[in-house]
Amino acid sequence: MKSSNCNKINFVLKITAIYAILMLAILVISLWLTFHSSNTDEIVTEEKLIQTEYVYVVKDEPQESDTEAPDTEKIYTVHEYMGKIGIFDKNGTLIKVLEVYVKTLPEADKRILEEGFDVVGEKQLNSIIEDYDG
Repeated sequence: MKSSNCNKINFVLKITAIYAILMLAILVISLWLTFHSSNTDEIVTEEKLIQTEYVYVVKDEPQESDTEAPDTEKIYTVHEYMGKIGIFDKNGTLIKVLEVYVKTLPEADKRILEEGFDVVGEKQLNSIIEDYDG
């Protein structure tokens, strides 16, 4: 009887040891995955910050009406034209004059319009027109 009890106790101890080892392995794997995924998130976040650090123009997400690819969108130039704000296509052809006198604008806007600036796409152009022509 004593050997039977010893065998049962040994069996229970072996099962308990195996169970404890499995639980420890699951714990170690869980901790490793937790720290590994959090480090990956930090790296991705840092990469996104680095990638967006030098973005100068923010373009809205494409709408259903936006069928052109970004590199085929129309480019316009906005600058002073005969005392008002002129809008030119990429070939330099005047396409619109806003009835806004540059001399009535703040100094910063005057300087920007003297040099001129490019606008990509009609959506951004319409936004500029609304800002100045209101």
